[in-house]
Amino acid sequence: MKKDFVATALIFDAQKRMLMVDHKRLGLWLPPGGHVEEEETPEEALVREVLEETGFEIEVTGDCFKETEKPGHIQPLIIPFHIQTEDILKDSHRDFAHEHIDLIYLCKITGGKIFHNKAEHHDIKWFSIEEMKKHPRVTRDTLALAEKALK
Repeated sequence: MKKDFVATALIFDAQKRMLMVDHKRLGLWLPPGGHVEEEETPEEALVREVLEETGFEIEVTGDCFKETEKPGHIQPLIIPFHIQTEDILKDSHRDFAHEHIDLIYLCKITGGKIFHNKAEHHDIKWFSIEEMKKHPRVTRDTLALAEKALK
């Protein structure tokens, strides 16, 4: 099965609410993110995708092992908060099933202003943990990631 790398941003506000978008094709509320293009690192893809989907400029946070023997030849990357695979079924947009290898990062907003990108999603909203628990289109996986990130 074809495998694509994707990157996802877990972004929280001061009230500990997580930013999510109402995904058009999947019909779920999900954190913003998307495919890592051939010429991008996961962090570069995430910065681009979050800006396109939400209007926010972000910084990808986390640990990064920066000790290298040959600086310039090795580029250390931020270690993801979580990594998982997701089966993506064949649909009207893709005539083949594939798998996402999802690199999930904690991020913080550094600029920009929230906006609803109607080409990308149905809506955009901040969700508290309690709202996530009650919403039928927030998956248990998304809720578990949010709870883990807030600990």
